[in-house]
Amino acid sequence: MIRPILLTTILSLGILSCEAQKKTTTSTSNSSSTSTSTSSQSTNTSGLKKVNIDMGDYQQIAGTDLSIKYNGIIEDSRCPEGMTCVWAGVAVAELEVMTPSSRPRTIQLATTEMESRGLKKSETVYGYDISLKTVSPHPSKNEKPAGTKNSIGLEIQKQK
Repeated sequence: MIRPILLTTILSLGILSCEAQKKTTTSTSNSSSTSTSTSSQSTNTSGLKKVNIDMGDYQQIAGTDLSIKYNGIIEDSRCPEGMTCVWAGVAVAELEVMTPSSRPRTIQLATTEMESRGLKKSETVYGYDISLKTVSPHPSKNEKPAGTKNSIGLEIQKQK
């Protein structure tokens, strides 16, 4: 009795996941022309793409088949501006990376490499090196005002 229910549940989740990806891809292409976010992109002559993404936004990466959603900061222990700290701390951002022909892949990128905790500044996903360069705003001594969105700066390079 439990086996059929478990099998049905697993299949349903797989189908729902595919449907969610289709909706995400559709909303990404539709929202790019009407989006009011401050997300931006630039590309240099070597093909290195610099992208800024606001928390909660999807970004279709120009000249690639990648879409990236910035889910948010899952850890931020960076030393607040104006304070003296024992260590600089680290911010860890969670991203969802996908292509039209793939399932979304969730990755975590950190502002500091820390092998002992498994933290990486960059990761290779779907043939692209994705590196976290900035997390804004930087913590301050004063509490962050409620509702303030943060953003991240990424560098994306096709693997050679």
